[in-house]
Amino acid sequence: MDKAHSPFPGGKYMNTKQLEWFRLELQQQLDECERLIEDTKGQDDQASPEGDEADVADYKIQIEQQASAIHRLHIQKRAIEAALNRIDSGDYGYCEETGDEIGLPRLKANPTARLSLDAQERMERQNRLQGAG
Repeated sequence: MDKAHSPFPGGKYMNTKQLEWFRLELQQQLDECERLIEDTKGQDDQASPEGDEADVADYKIQIEQQASAIHRLHIQKRAIEAALNRIDSGDYGYCEETGDEIGLPRLKANPTARLSLDAQERMERQNRLQGAG
């Protein structure tokens, strides 16, 4: 579905057309995420370099960066899968904390959002306070 023809104007919140738009968007993100995971894993197939300590150190840094990238991609993949599950269960678009609408603009910017903006800000404030204490 073309993003220029977004189903957002008018209609009931989280209507069938909106849910289908988000499902397609999330599925595309999931496909891309899975492709990136495979591409990044494929880079691990390179043999360890022969050479001086600097070459070996560079190689180790590269491997650590790849592992970190794969870890981040797996976190992103789980968030996308969770959002797709929320669509299936009828909970998508509603704050997990308050049950309030997350809002179409926020979901369009971040389709995996689980919290309303207010709930997200409260959580971040609490985390900062706990970190400062």
